[in-house]
Amino acid sequence: AFDILRVGGQDLRRLPLRVRREVLEGLLAGQRVPFPARRLARDGLEAWAEVERRGYEGLVGKTSLALVGGRTLSWLKVKQPD
Repeated sequence: AFDILRVGGQDLRRLPLRVRREVLEGLLAGQRVPFPARRLARDGLEAWAEVERRGYEGLVGKTSLALVGGRTLSWLKVKQPD
């Protein structure tokens, strides 16, 4: 899991990603699955180097802004080539 949008009936989308991640990590603390996605370096090239080094499928880059509905550029999914 890399984000949480709602918990206990409360909509978290307007909160910054930093706060949503704190909520998510608190809920999943000590759980075997699901587990919070690993945080990578803020620098995109450094993060991608770690993706390749660890053999991850790809990465999801997100802004720290609140989420809005519909299509947006606030997050980007990048996958390894097949």
